[in-house]
Amino acid sequence: LPLGIYLLTFILTFDSDRWYYRPLYALLLAVCIGMTTLNIGGYRLPLIQEVSLRLVTLYFVGMVCHGELVSLRPGVRRLTLFYLAVSVGGALGGGLVALVAPVVFNGYWEFHVGLVLAAGVAAFAIGREWLQQKKQPASLGYAFATAVAAGLTVGVAQVLWGAGTLNVDGTVLQTRGFYGALQLTEVATNTPELARLQLVHGQTLHGVQFQDPERRRWHTTYYASTSGIGVALENHPSRLAGRPLRVGLIGLGTGTLATYLERGDDGRFYEINPQVLDVANEQFSYLADARAAGAAVEVFLGDARIVLERQLEAGEPQQFDVLAVDAFSSSSRARRLSCTSVTWRPAG
Repeated sequence: LPLGIYLLTFILTFDSDRWYYRPLYALLLAVCIGMTTLNIGGYRLPLIQEVSLRLVTLYFVGMVCHGELVSLRPGVRRLTLFYLAVSVGGALGGGLVALVAPVVFNGYWEFHVGLVLAAGVAAFAIGREWLQQKKQPASLGYAFATAVAAGLTVGVAQVLWGAGTLNVDGTVLQTRGFYGALQLTEVATNTPELARLQLVHGQTLHGVQFQDPERRRWHTTYYASTSGIGVALENHPSRLAGRPLRVGLIGLGTGTLATYLERGDDGRFYEINPQVLDVANEQFSYLADARAAGAAVEVFLGDARIVLERQLEAGEPQQFDVLAVDAFSSSSRARRLSCTSVTWRPAG
């Protein structure tokens, strides 16, 4: 839908000047950006309404930006250079979002920046028309509209800056990489027995650990003893017979599954995101506690399918007693839960 809306605005504005009327579209853009800014700033909407608002805002952003781009189109002799510049700009924008933003920003700031710049484009366009019509009767109206547009741009920037820099109470760490944004938060710090750290990846809860020494090895979140992986590990014949387990764990998170490893067990985690591994080692003690309990714990970075395939090709079949797969491709918690699977190899 976003790509379709973007292409639609490009086609309409470059097709004919009749599709873009600056005063109307600038006004509607201002309304949509104002509503979206309030939404980001804390005024929540139901999902369908929020998505609809974002898509409508994208439409007016596209119409205003592409409409103003068309208005700057030069004569025939310089059209080749014009379209070359448009292509280079598109490539640079894609590069900024895909390559630069994950390194520079600790959250999804490019959306905020895009809204501010769109408001700035509208303010620039109205101001340019005001300067061109200084001696016309409508000049005063355009001057007022320019001032309002400029004020809106500044106001949007201030609200979005506040929303982007406002840390949730107890936020310890915010970071972002190629695989998304991570936020580490302290919860219930005033209640020692309930104090805990939680890691969120985008909108997905990645893991929770209690800080109380007696509770920090509890099986938390969706890894409780009654979960599929909990039942598989605690009731495997080797475990019931007192023999060590060899366990493969695809998806590290905070390392919660290491709580099931006992002395002599061999646990191998496979994680694609190096930032998740850093947080699990530096902020959570699941891996260290499992090693201290006598389990062998090793983490392999990379796509688990590829890493396992290379291990097999190198003559190192893993022969896991249990292989747990908890990789996810969506920020929906329900989807995350439904994609958790366990493979159980009979003892011997």
